[in-house]
Amino acid sequence: FRTLRGSEGGQVLISLKAGKLDVEELDGGKFRITPDLRKGEIVLKKNYSDQILKFQWKDLTNGRVVDDLNVYPGMVEYKKVDTGRSKDRIYLLEFKESTLRFFYWSQEKDEKADTKALTGIGIYLNRMSDPYMRDDEEAPEINFS
Repeated sequence: FRTLRGSEGGQVLISLKAGKLDVEELDGGKFRITPDLRKGEIVLKKNYSDQILKFQWKDLTNGRVVDDLNVYPGMVEYKKVDTGRSKDRIYLLEFKESTLRFFYWSQEKDEKADTKALTGIGIYLNRMSDPYMRDDEEAPEINFS
């Protein structure tokens, strides 16, 4: 789990090792999720040009960004999924006004990194909704140590 670094096209706010899950919707509002075994990374960044938050999932085997989503304040929620199994480390990015959902699983060695990232992503999503934050203002640094 890492915070704040510059990258092409924006300021990386949070990045963490995470895999992607393939989703199949079942009857009764349930889902079957199966892991995509590629190594990956979730990146939350703020674009320099338009100040929009980007939530990305990158395939680390080839460096290609697979999910590249613009997220706006109040539009999405990132949360841990209760699967009924205590060792599962599955997370959901859910768009509130649609049925669009993206599931990920943590590939971080330390479970504490999951909690820090979950908290950090929530803070950034809420902080970016601050109407008093100037367009040219840098995103706040969050120290989890």
